Amino acid sequence: MAGRTHKVTGFIILLGGIISAFIIIFLARTRLESKIDQFPCFHISQSSQLFFLGALIVAASVIGCVLFCCYKKGMIEWLLLAYWVSMILLIIWVACLGFFMYKLSAIKDSGAVATSRTYSEYHLNVDGGGIPGWLRRQVTNEWDSVVGCLGSSDNCAVLSQKYPMAQDFFNATLTPFQSGCCKPPTPCEFQFVNATNWIAEINPGADGDCAKWSNTQTQLCYTCDSCKAGLVATVRGAANDPFHFLLLALVVLNGVIVLGVISACVKPKKPKAENDLHDKHSKGNAT
Repeated sequence: MAGRTHKVTGFIILLGGIISAFIIIFLARTRLESKIDQFPCFHISQSSQLFFLGALIVAASVIGCVLFCCYKKGMIEWLLLAYWVSMILLIIWVACLGFFMYKLSAIKDSGAVATSRTYSEYHLNVDGGGIPGWLRRQVTNEWDSVVGCLGSSDNCAVLSQKYPMAQDFFNATLTPFQSGCCKPPTPCEFQFVNATNWIAEINPGADGDCAKWSNTQTQLCYTCDSCKAGLVATVRGAANDPFHFLLLALVVLNGVIVLGVISACVKPKKPKAENDLHDKHSKGNAT
């Protein structure tokens, strides 16, 4: 009975590991990358971590399945202990990444719908807006390379082709990158020529980014604070779904651990022949 229980547990552990890895790699990681890719030239290392984490969970689950299917009391208990320790460490890793995603998703929303526009404007919050220190440092340290990369791309040029008329552009739904980096801030009140070409006022508006705007297609508003705010807004929006997916994976993995502990505590039942022999031996000693 115990042997069959251990084998069933082994296959459930394998299935749970595969499901968890699928959630982490194909749901959390894919969703994170698809959102982050909306802001060109910027990447976060957590995407790679999610892939390796999922791969390690599958590997650990395969080992756990083999150990439970070949379970023999006293022979591989230390291996099972090593498996549990490794799974607990992986669960802690999942929890840390989940908390990390939660902190990103909790960043204060810096977007607000612009006057007479459909899209939102983005501004860096003076109080920091809950932006993690590591993200603030990464944006600051890498911004020159991000600007250089954006300048050599045509990510903003597509807006001029897609929205040739002013009203079409004003009614467009723009991503934080497009709103913050490809056009001047709406308070500047520049005159529309096309999506990436504007006639500046003689006295620019109060927004500090007004003076940073350039019609040069390799510059645009890439040095504007609104562009950095667009990046922060992109990261914030990208973290929400992965947080919930990691929470789901955490539930599955904890269920696997609980099941494994319960199964390992099941004592193997002695075969009937062995029990009969033991009874006869006991009776013989009694006489």
